[in-house]
Amino acid sequence: MSLPRIAVDAMGGDEGVRTMISGAALARRRHDRFKFLLVGDQARIERALEAHPNMRQASEILHCEDVVGGDEKPTQALRRAKTTSMGLAIQAVKDGRAGAAVSAGNTGALMAMAKLALRTMPGIDRPALAALMPTLEEHDVVMLDLGANTECDPRNLVQWAIMGAAYSRIVTGHEAPRVRLLNIGTEESKGTEELQEAAAQLRAATGLSLSFEGYVEADKCAVLCHPPLPSLLVRAQRPMQLFGFKEDIGRSLAPSQALPLGSTGSRPTTGGCSNSRPFAQSAKFFGHKGS
Repeated sequence: MSLPRIAVDAMGGDEGVRTMISGAALARRRHDRFKFLLVGDQARIERALEAHPNMRQASEILHCEDVVGGDEKPTQALRRAKTTSMGLAIQAVKDGRAGAAVSAGNTGALMAMAKLALRTMPGIDRPALAALMPTLEEHDVVMLDLGANTECDPRNLVQWAIMGAAYSRIVTGHEAPRVRLLNIGTEESKGTEELQEAAAQLRAATGLSLSFEGYVEADKCAVLCHPPLPSLLVRAQRPMQLFGFKEDIGRSLAPSQALPLGSTGSRPTTGGCSNSRPFAQSAKFFGHKGS
């Protein structure tokens, strides 16, 4: 079975073309059926490809010189969606030329462009940014939302619970992943009205393939976060202490950043963490059609 092609915003991120092509080449080495649509300056992409011969037959280049700046407002970036590497990568998903889009660029612009071009899935009001966080338990934690939204209501949290649980089922194999709300305490009386209402709805819900277990200090399968706490958490100097990490493991992890969909990042060794897998500074958008 052929896999969908991945559109890569080769111009996005602080390091630009060289790092994005290196990340795509790494993915290609691990999954040799991957194919790519590399969007960006053709000359720079071709120079970067010289170091990765495994990418030649698996890649097509879509030339584009316009780039979304890291400090550019989403409203400004939207006006140039048809001319920027990020916008064209997302458009490739909409047009069926790619099955997914990857960018290490401006998160706000990526969110806005994807929502406008792809819309959201039925029943989803706001997309969420999610990532796997390593733990000392058997499985990783799926954590969302990690910065795609600055505010939300109980309905959004319930929707994110369903999406997070669905992703957890895929990556952990659990038929009914445990879902919890990150809060200032585990008592039912703690937290904002939005958190308490979301918890009440999740307790009363039936027919969902998840097990809601109330509030948590973030150490199980799927964790829902009320913005803006997750952005502060993920960007903290030693965030792993909140995930039950021993201090020596916390020191082995570099301070992380919530990066856009599937973006490349450092992968320090986590020793005794879940599945002994490296911790990737990357995240994925949930909730867009076709994403």
